[in-house]
Amino acid sequence: MLSIILTGSVMYPDFSGRTIIGVLVGGTAFVIVGYTGTMRLRRARAAKDAPPAPVDRALRGA
Repeated sequence: MLSIILTGSVMYPDFSGRTIIGVLVGGTAFVIVGYTGTMRLRRARAAKDAPPAPVDRALRGA
């Protein structure tokens, strides 16, 4: 994100502080959403690929 701000400030010297804060906030939100989505997918895949839990026959009444 900082490289985007640096490049933007060189190409557009009239970058305001509000624009810089907007880029930082937007980039941070993007990263948080991406991380959250990735973790949810990993957990779903791990739960799907997990072997079935062992069954205790004493609890089933058999």
